[in-house]
Amino acid sequence: IAGKPGIGKSASLKELAEKLNLHFIHISMPELTPEELSGIPEFAKAEHLNSYNLHSNRDSLATIWSASQLIYRANTLANDRSKEGVLLAIDDMHRINMATAPYLYSLLGERKLGEFVLDKRVAIVGAMNDSDEAGFDGIESPIKDRIGIL
Repeated sequence: IAGKPGIGKSASLKELAEKLNLHFIHISMPELTPEELSGIPEFAKAEHLNSYNLHSNRDSLATIWSASQLIYRANTLANDRSKEGVLLAIDDMHRINMATAPYLYSLLGERKLGEFVLDKRVAIVGAMNDSDEAGFDGIESPIKDRIGIL
């Protein structure tokens, strides 16, 4: 949803979620950090990699990633059967941080972050300001190719 600042885009999305009996998650794109979208690295024994270890260390480890905060929160709410699902509202999409852009591409294009997918009961809706006074200077084509603009 695109429009001038202050016309009620986010408030309308929240009201829509209430009317459709959906949980509402509101996130601000410029405030998101890569860590919130990537998950946390953990280590697992990877003995099958010992022969590739240049340091002859027989305790090879591999990095595995936990689910991101966003996936965890959305999917946990999606499994709450007291509601019909989740409306994930991504606000200020026009002010994307370049460090988080690849995550947004994956989220919008494949509904996943890393190895974790969004539950099918999670709907993604974005809001952005499309005016010069809001600092709008267009949307990058990888994002534009993955969304419809109203």
